[in-house]
Amino acid sequence: MNRRNIMFAMAGTLAALSTTSLTASAAMPWVYIGRRRVGLFVDHDTISPPAPFKIYRKLKLSVTGNALFMYDLKVTFHNGGVQYIPVRWHIPEGGGTRILDLNGGDRIVKKVEFIYGKMPNGRGRTYVHLFGQI
Repeated sequence: MNRRNIMFAMAGTLAALSTTSLTASAAMPWVYIGRRRVGLFVDHDTISPPAPFKIYRKLKLSVTGNALFMYDLKVTFHNGGVQYIPVRWHIPEGGGTRILDLNGGDRIVKKVEFIYGKMPNGRGRTYVHLFGQI
């Protein structure tokens, strides 16, 4: 086998491996945890998952109604652990955050607190929706 064939074989193997890991992660379902109506200007709110509690690996937020600037998240787990996630992202209406990984693998989330700044534009209410990946 010449060098060129070896390089093509290695590239094909890497592509197959990366596709497998992406599809396995993408196949995991996203569960709707809850929503919160946000107030005017800078504020903070909390979303708590309903019982029965589930184990999540990742979180993401989406926004409906108006644009929002999400500053930080504070995720509290049932074992008392806390994870601070700096988001610092302008989320347009209908948009969402990147996928936020939880430290320590699968975790039981007790509550998610978020600090935000609303972009007032007089177009009605703004909601933050929280999703978790099992």
